[in-house]
Amino acid sequence: MAVTEKSPCVDGVNVKLDVLICRPDYVLARQIAYCPFCKARKRFLVQLYEWYDPIHVCGGCGREWSGVLLSRKGDCDRNRTYVRKCWKEALPWRQAVREVVKNLMGGESFCQV
Repeated sequence: MAVTEKSPCVDGVNVKLDVLICRPDYVLARQIAYCPFCKARKRFLVQLYEWYDPIHVCGGCGREWSGVLLSRKGDCDRNRTYVRKCWKEALPWRQAVREVVKNLMGGESFCQV
């Protein structure tokens, strides 16, 4: 890696900022489910991944989790807006699960959900 004059200096060390963020494709699903934070049934968007845990976003409180709470301070308003904006575009739950299984099977769906 060649160090150029434009390379930033961090603690006296020249670094080149090449960032590669990998995120697998997901199927966006919608469902109405019980939110443990709101203590009521709310609209949810769920990002379903083939090999990773799903990420749930509550449309009521805006909290986001995947086994652990993922949302930070200030994320809740953005997440509520995300749920309202993407609700109609998201697939119904069963159809989304079929899509994930179909992707796993290489285009053939054997899922009877």
